[in-house]
Amino acid sequence: MTAGFESEHDVPWSMSRWPFVGRIGLRVADFQGSFLSGQKVELMFENEIVLNELQSGMFSRIYDDLPEDQMFRPGSGHGHTPTWIVGHLAIVGEIGQQLLGGSVTHPEWGALFGPGSSGEVDPAPGLSKVELGDAVQAAYAGLRSMCQTADPARLNAPHGIGLFAGTPLVTVRHAVALILTNHFGFHLAQLSSCRRESGHPPLF
Repeated sequence: MTAGFESEHDVPWSMSRWPFVGRIGLRVADFQGSFLSGQKVELMFENEIVLNELQSGMFSRIYDDLPEDQMFRPGSGHGHTPTWIVGHLAIVGEIGQQLLGGSVTHPEWGALFGPGSSGEVDPAPGLSKVELGDAVQAAYAGLRSMCQTADPARLNAPHGIGLFAGTPLVTVRHAVALILTNHFGFHLAQLSSCRRESGHPPLF
């Protein structure tokens, strides 16, 4: 049985078809009082949150440099447009919230940006550069916040993502950690290549 669902058939499309693959300043000292009193406090996703905040800052720097007229132009090599990359990051961040018991804010983006989508996106209302960028930041800010208070029982439940059957990625905790780190970084690299193609020098 998957996290929060009675059977695999109840798992939303976004969980079953997902294709891939902290708060800064959070310190152990913040929790010393609880440890000294004999109450163990788990630092949930501490490293993943810090890494995602770092990558979110990098996202802003890269995205700000992308010209509006490049948003629907496929990048060389990976073949994805900046619009698809950013929309995909947004919907996957929302899927991460869903895994933790939240909901997907933009379900209508599933066919455009979700798992198994073609990558072909035409200009449409609601898909402006600003709206998509804001959706990414909101999705991951919300996911980071939910991670800090997530139910341990839910985190240890099977994630229900069929693509990862038979792999070491077994639990909701594993899937959320992947969303916060590797998956974000993978698509951030694609977005960075689009930025470079527009003529900007390396950021670092």
